[in-house]
Amino acid sequence: RSRDNSKEFSISSAIALDKLLPEKWGFRIPLYVNYDLRDVKPNFNPYDPDTPLATSLSNYPENDPRREQLENASTEKAERKGFNFSNVRKTKTNPSAKRNLWDFENFAFTYAFNEQTRRNSMIADYTQRQYKAGIIYQYGFPQRSWAPFGTVKSLERPYLELLKDFNLSLLPTQIAVRFDADRNFVKTQYRSADLTSEGQAPLFEKYFLFNRAYDLSWNLTKSVVLTYSAFANAVVDEPNGDIDTRAKQDSIWRHLRNFGRTKNFDQKIRLTYRLPLDKIPLLDWMTADYSHNIGYQFQANSLGISDTSGIAYGNIIRNSLDRSIRGKVDFVKLYNKLRYLRFANNPSPPRKNFARSPGDDEEITRESSRLLKNITRLVMTVRGIDVDYSRQETTTVPGFMPDNTGFLGLGANKVPGLPFVLGSQNPSTQRTLAKDGFISKSAMLNLPFMQTRNRTFRMNTRLEP
Repeated sequence: RSRDNSKEFSISSAIALDKLLPEKWGFRIPLYVNYDLRDVKPNFNPYDPDTPLATSLSNYPENDPRREQLENASTEKAERKGFNFSNVRKTKTNPSAKRNLWDFENFAFTYAFNEQTRRNSMIADYTQRQYKAGIIYQYGFPQRSWAPFGTVKSLERPYLELLKDFNLSLLPTQIAVRFDADRNFVKTQYRSADLTSEGQAPLFEKYFLFNRAYDLSWNLTKSVVLTYSAFANAVVDEPNGDIDTRAKQDSIWRHLRNFGRTKNFDQKIRLTYRLPLDKIPLLDWMTADYSHNIGYQFQANSLGISDTSGIAYGNIIRNSLDRSIRGKVDFVKLYNKLRYLRFANNPSPPRKNFARSPGDDEEITRESSRLLKNITRLVMTVRGIDVDYSRQETTTVPGFMPDNTGFLGLGANKVPGLPFVLGSQNPSTQRTLAKDGFISKSAMLNLPFMQTRNRTFRMNTRLEP
């Protein structure tokens, strides 16, 4: 059975703080706040469920501290509060204003804080604090292509159009950088037999994640596109226990300035190229796209894990190289280039039904034989062919000793080397790293050095009698 008196209070609000500022400043500051309170006073003593709480309290004098301890321990109280600034930014009030690389309008900020506290008959104090912060920078460059032969009229010929259309973009299309911090801190203090927390060590559960993302897209030419993306997941190691001293706070800030300890790093580079077959009259009935994909991953092992001899197992690095070409042959476009086959692809005009009058000299155009058209169309049954060829290769190296990644995934000693980061499938990679002392010497490391290769060929044909 359960009887209690409950009180609950909740309030939340969304506030546009930018409305308090001059509109010409162009700020956007959305704020969300919330507060919740729950207070439950039981009718029965939670430590003696058959006895009313008032009866248990009457056993102690008014000024007895045990009476206050029992009353506080019996009351369940939960409180939650927080606020959130989401996508705070500044916009240009003049639409025609020029955008620059260093403009403050390229940034967006987010910050959120939530705190939850509660206590009950078993828990003297439970506190959870959550912090989230983010910064985004994004800028799109104005696109200006350099076409040195674009105005040369002597190149306006079918087979010279490829040279005339040569172009190059000197600036990237867009860059973006994102930083995200996520910290969670939980402290739980249980009650002892005397309803206090004396003699009970608090329990802590916490993590501090710091993530980074980088994106770059660059239309090198109208037919060549380069994209780069990288994501780094890092952990900011905190000292044990509560952060209640200046030394512990300085330790956290020191690790944060170093971007934390990298746990996972994933990098992708992609280059796509459309072959200019449409610029060659004899080949404009075909299209082909080449794709070159490079991947690199770093996966850190558990912190401090080692074998019985105290030798660390190291981390795992992987790379991948994926090359593919996709082509399409449009036979309909090829057939239409031949005058003797073009008529079979054109629909027949509606048959006229009329009577000639005596003396009418109007000439009548006779249609091509339907039988000839059907036979020709049967010969041209193959309407198109799609071809897809790809080759995927990967290399996995376990026992990699360096713990951090830098620019392009390279560590402080520029290992594992630029060729490996860019997809090199050299079978002697592990031996080279081991020779330089970058591979774990643990005899209990049972993960193998592994390389894979996969080739795929697909061809689809479209038939239409």
